[in-house]
Amino acid sequence: MTSGLHDHRPPFSFLAPDRNINAFVLNYNSETVWSASLSGLPQAIAEQLSSTNMEFIQVGEWLYLFGGYGYDAVSGAWITHPNLTVVNVPGAIAAIQSGGDLSPHFRQIEEDNFAVTGGQLGYIDGEFYLVGGQWFDGKYNPHNGPSFVQEYTNAIRRFKIVDTDGQLSVADFNETFDAQQLRRRDYNMLPQIFPDGDFGYTVFSGVFRPGVDLPWLNTVDVAPDGYSVIADFEQLFNQYHSAHLPIYDQTYNTMHSLFFGGIGLYFVDEEGAVMIDSLVPFVKHVSRVTRGPNGALMESLLDLQMPALLGASAEVVRVEGIPEAGMGVVDLQSLPNEPVLVGHIYGGIESTQPNIFMQTSGDSQASNRMFRVWVHKGVSGVAYSVSQPAAGLIKRHYPNPATDSLMLEGAVSPNQMVQVRLIDQKGQVVKEQEIKADPAGDFETRLGLKALSAGLYFLSVQAGDQVEMKRVVVE
Repeated sequence: MTSGLHDHRPPFSFLAPDRNINAFVLNYNSETVWSASLSGLPQAIAEQLSSTNMEFIQVGEWLYLFGGYGYDAVSGAWITHPNLTVVNVPGAIAAIQSGGDLSPHFRQIEEDNFAVTGGQLGYIDGEFYLVGGQWFDGKYNPHNGPSFVQEYTNAIRRFKIVDTDGQLSVADFNETFDAQQLRRRDYNMLPQIFPDGDFGYTVFSGVFRPGVDLPWLNTVDVAPDGYSVIADFEQLFNQYHSAHLPIYDQTYNTMHSLFFGGIGLYFVDEEGAVMIDSLVPFVKHVSRVTRGPNGALMESLLDLQMPALLGASAEVVRVEGIPEAGMGVVDLQSLPNEPVLVGHIYGGIESTQPNIFMQTSGDSQASNRMFRVWVHKGVSGVAYSVSQPAAGLIKRHYPNPATDSLMLEGAVSPNQMVQVRLIDQKGQVVKEQEIKADPAGDFETRLGLKALSAGLYFLSVQAGDQVEMKRVVVE
């Protein structure tokens, strides 16, 4: 989409005119751009290429594109496309630059198992791994109205793509299900060199946890012999898909996964304290998750930030010829002892404020900015470990959804005054209370809701400079 973060109002979200209807070639050395309309392609291919959140991976000169949520002109509806499109990258680039016919460089097959959006795609030893994601048909509605049907795949779909005389087919298809840990979408999945030297992938965070409208914090490793849940690690930053870069250091047998900006549940305030924001804001952080030789994971923040609220849904486009320790993994020890340009961050969303979804101020747009990514193995990037986040003000708020009343329990400093507000989607305060915590710092209150219209509200609790917000549904 060309319009940035989708609108929370169903009539204004995912509008057909906001689809990208062009293909582009960028030469980052000469800063030259070529473009070509997708209208010359068969309709099914053009519509899939205009969709959002496709799964994709390039193997050699072939780019494989799966699924994606987009408009279908035949039905006049928004669907998850049940297609695989294969692109010959050198041929497509040449055609776009010369103004030639794109059609010979694109092929497509229909396959219901590929109707997935928001998942990730891996490739190991000739097999594709389609991990997580969802099937979403109908008009987007964050209030769970009757305009759509949504099903998480809860699966790792593993298969081969056979190309026989130009005809594509699927072979050796199988699925592994986990309705808990594989219920993820819109996340990062990075290629990894594991401590034993094997190649695989790690699923980082993602959304949403079963039963709660919040991101995952733990990770899942995916390998040819199956998957394993890493339950004793929590990734606090960068829960949504963002620009990322995997780097392996053979000397110390350590795997570094870097994440540039994006959207996350936690952030660091001006005093360096780790704070939680359940509205899951846009962030500037550049974070790193390091897997040591014993397999343990550790998260840290680099003393470096994106220049704006960027990185969400962006990609690091790798420079050709960078040494690899495995497919897509930068081999640190094979780099020279000087700064090396390894890729460019491009695309994604730029936001004017951390929280703009369902807010009355702030907006976003699709980013057309490009950033160079340099790696210097002789200089250790300044990074610091992050401590556990500060305890939240809100312990419990229930029931949610609520009807007649909402109970709130929390904890602050002893005898501290607490401001409690309920805010509607227009940003107006519809309920407000001031209460005093007891000598132990605990507080509780009840908010009457009978006079409120059904819908989504925001519960705001403020004590001094600390503020915590939660979503509340009133039925």
